[in-house]
Amino acid sequence: MRLRFRVDRTARLVDALERGSLDLAVVLTDAGGSSVGALPLRWFAAPGWAPPEAGGWPLIAVEEPCLLRQRALAALDARGLEPYVACECGYVAGVVDAARAGLGVALLADAGGGPLGLEERPDLPPIAPVSLHLRARRGADPALGAAVAKALRGTLATPLRAAS
Repeated sequence: MRLRFRVDRTARLVDALERGSLDLAVVLTDAGGSSVGALPLRWFAAPGWAPPEAGGWPLIAVEEPCLLRQRALAALDARGLEPYVACECGYVAGVVDAARAGLGVALLADAGGGPLGLEERPDLPPIAPVSLHLRARRGADPALGAAVAKALRGTLATPLRAAS
């Protein structure tokens, strides 16, 4: 069997499912699919990065709508850190690049060890894991969806790294 993967924003993946150009999508929101697990969320910044002495905390985030952006702003605000979006990106790769460049902090899903060139910021407020959902296009083979859901649940149930 040949597989083709597409990494994209949730809205675009859901749209592709509805058009029939994708069979399955793993998304960060309950877009009509079944829960398959969760990914831990952690704060990251460039090594040695320090927030400005005044003027709030610069956040790097994906453009709206973005669940992680909303969670990040709310958590920093609740801590009284006066967050603001210093850099907005279309995709997570841009967020990682901007964080490496030292433009601010980023809240990212951590599938084990964090992105290369960034360090975790355990001094920032903890954020609850983000739920992952599997959604299938109408008419997709249910056996394929069940196999992918089982594999994802098994993978996500395995500890990805030692607890901090």
